[in-house]
Amino acid sequence: MLAMDNLRDRKLAEQRTRDSDIPEYLTCPLCGQVMIDPVTIATGKTFDQQFLKDWFEKKGLVCPLTGEPVSGAIVRNERIRGYLKEWEDSKAELITKVQSRISYKP
Repeated sequence: MLAMDNLRDRKLAEQRTRDSDIPEYLTCPLCGQVMIDPVTIATGKTFDQQFLKDWFEKKGLVCPLTGEPVSGAIVRNERIRGYLKEWEDSKAELITKVQSRISYKP
């Protein structure tokens, strides 16, 4: 029974850690999720590449936020990519700390 409670607590802690404190600049304005492959278009707006491609296929070559016509050119946003890596690393470290506290047995 104790093992089940410990496992449940660990999963809840991991979920809370993953879902909390996601900086807005790391989320795609099209889907509201953390970007996986951030790209920028001519308007200077950044989106997750897959969701942007889906948008272009369905709505045409217009910026989803400004409505301005754009070319199909997209550029990888290395700055946001770096911020994502830093954020993911900090979350992984926090999850490890939480797990070690949960599994600590005095």
